[in-house]
Amino acid sequence: MAPTAAGKKHLQTVIASGDSSKLSESQLRSALNAGVAAFKRQSSKAEKAMSIAQDVGGVLVTFLEVQTGAFGSGLLKGWFGDSLKLAGRFDVRIGMGGALAAWGLYDVVRGKGGHHQLSFASGILAVLVGEGGTWVGQAAKSRANGQAGAAAGLPPVPGAAPGALPPGAPPAGSMTMVNGPLREVNSLHAAAQQQTIQSGEPLNPFVHRMAA
Repeated sequence: MAPTAAGKKHLQTVIASGDSSKLSESQLRSALNAGVAAFKRQSSKAEKAMSIAQDVGGVLVTFLEVQTGAFGSGLLKGWFGDSLKLAGRFDVRIGMGGALAAWGLYDVVRGKGGHHQLSFASGILAVLVGEGGTWVGQAAKSRANGQAGAAAGLPPVPGAAPGALPPGAPPAGSMTMVNGPLREVNSLHAAAQQQTIQSGEPLNPFVHRMAA
């Protein structure tokens, strides 16, 4: 039965005076209904606040567990380096994260938690996924740079970083005597010598004079 305005008033009277003898039975009944309704409202508010607090606490715990797993994965990588890879390919951290994930899922299926194991496994495997993404990004960038060089007619240099000069090339911005007028004179001189060898006469007197 929903509390009425009169019942709330009777309840306030009883609370203020501390004496219910002045109220009739119906008034006491309405005051009791008002008191029960107020108690239910306060209990509902308390339960809601408790539920929110539990949700926030659970989220924070999961967050810290994931970060701890990621830190531990990076710590192992920094300490052991490439020795974490078995046979040069399989990373030990994959086995660790997979085992924790399987353990957590098994407990979840049985209804015995398992969320903590899954959080730690997520942190460990997230680092590996990030490292894989870095490798894919670097490979894609190198491929894009190689395609750009091929479109410009530049042959790829094996083992060279993108944008690196070929072996034996002068540093960028330096001067070289191969370019400019001297290169043209050398070309003319070679042509004049070839013509002289074949016909005994220069191809052009002007070229002969410049080559001389």
